Amino acid sequence: MRIGFMIYGSLDTMTGGYLYDAYIVRGLKKRGHDVEVVSLPSTPYPQKVLLGFSPTLPRRLLDKNFDVLIQDELCHPTLWRVNQTLGQRGGPLLVALVHHIFSQEQRNFWYNKALSFIEHRFLSSV
Repeated sequence: MRIGFMIYGSLDTMTGGYLYDAYIVRGLKKRGHDVEVVSLPSTPYPQKVLLGFSPTLPRRLLDKNFDVLIQDELCHPTLWRVNQTLGQRGGPLLVALVHHIFSQEQRNFWYNKALSFIEHRFLSSV
């Protein structure tokens, strides 16, 4: 199976979430799957949202001919919009890998409320 695995930044990042992502990628490869890590730029949240409106990203993903696209849930600012386009164009099966719900982290209630709008749209798209 041809699998895309989407993250921000690099799998070499030394945090629990990235270590777990790397573990999943290794396990899939060990089982004979063709896995390609698709790295998105790790930028501030508003820029991540804007990247999701780029027409080139969905096209690039469709050109890869993935059977499955596993998306780290932290990529939701970009992918909530991209997934709409992939779905409309008959793209790959979309799967979210959720470590935790971003909009439930400790921060201002109203800021989290705004974040939850985009995060909910992403989770509804997979």
